[in-house]
Amino acid sequence: MEEQRSLRETYANLIKWRHAFAHEGKKLATLDEVTQAYPVAREIIYITDSAMSL
Repeated sequence: MEEQRSLRETYANLIKWRHAFAHEGKKLATLDEVTQAYPVAREIIYITDSAMSL
């Protein structure tokens, strides 16, 4: 059974991970964690784009 993830929490983690890496050079997540979070973040970006294009 696949684990349910919070969209908000997953996207917040990606933003936090990206910020830490880009600005401080810190790696706060494993490649596996980022790979699992990517589809969720991609969907959020598509939804946001669609909403802004109305």
